[in-house]
Amino acid sequence: MRNKLVICLILVAITLMNVNSSVFANNATYFEVADEKIYYNEESEIPLYCEDGTSIIAYYYKCLPTGYVIFNISKGQVIEFCLDEDIYCLDNNKKYCYLSPTNICEYVVKDDILVMSEIDGSSNSVNWTENYICENFDVTGQNISLASTETKVKISHSTVKYNYNPNGICGSVAAAIVFKYYDNYVDARFVPDDLDSSNGEILIKALVPYIDGSSPGSTYGDIKYGMTQYMLKQSLIYKAGYVQKTLISSPWDKITSTIGDDLPIIVGLSSEPTYGEHWVVCTGYLISSDTRYVYVNDGWGNTDVCINYNYVDGTVYIH
Repeated sequence: MRNKLVICLILVAITLMNVNSSVFANNATYFEVADEKIYYNEESEIPLYCEDGTSIIAYYYKCLPTGYVIFNISKGQVIEFCLDEDIYCLDNNKKYCYLSPTNICEYVVKDDILVMSEIDGSSNSVNWTENYICENFDVTGQNISLASTETKVKISHSTVKYNYNPNGICGSVAAAIVFKYYDNYVDARFVPDDLDSSNGEILIKALVPYIDGSSPGSTYGDIKYGMTQYMLKQSLIYKAGYVQKTLISSPWDKITSTIGDDLPIIVGLSSEPTYGEHWVVCTGYLISSDTRYVYVNDGWGNTDVCINYNYVDGTVYIH
């Protein structure tokens, strides 16, 4: 079963790559990551501390016009960013601990005891002292070269931002997003007019009996069979197939070849820090310093989310 209750639509891109920070004539500052400029507001800088609060390990910035970016000091790297929205909304009057991508805690000091309160409300306590403030790390003017081995490929058209995704039917949502792309750019028979709507609700509900059935949640076989049956009903000659990650098989080649054909492809996530077990739609990929990532539409209305390929356990494709 692949369903996920996403608490606050956390969007994370774990990029672990070298970056450039530059300043234009109009004083707009940006990091450059895989040929993409991430503009940010220097005045929004908030330090992020290590777990015991003794030193600053990263900085948070608000992006322009929307989003956020987190810059690691010791590595000189952007380690997390999202250009769609700022899901953290940190307060510069508070102190925060950066444990890992998507895992920021707030420090609250009470009687020399530090309480670390996570975004989702969980907390624990550790010993704490106030003697931890370090000098601010100024990222302006940094000139760190991009890795020479970087490769980034994305499909040329945008996928729809369907946000109707109740009760763990993410397999049906992912299929609907792919079908709508094919309808727009391959064959207009994929989504009949009576199934078309701005938020995808009509199409998604029509796909649920094919993919999720009466019990929300779907397997690779469910999606393959359901998508194929739906396409047969629309008199299309296409079929669906899938590749799961095993000791003798990898979905990476199918992902890269499909993206190379300018088409989206469904991928399954497993134990991903933000989404857990979830179906998403891959719209591109990135290779940086021998680390692989996929760009996805998460099925909650958010696109261009970058996820480490290690969390991908398979893919469902149309052929």
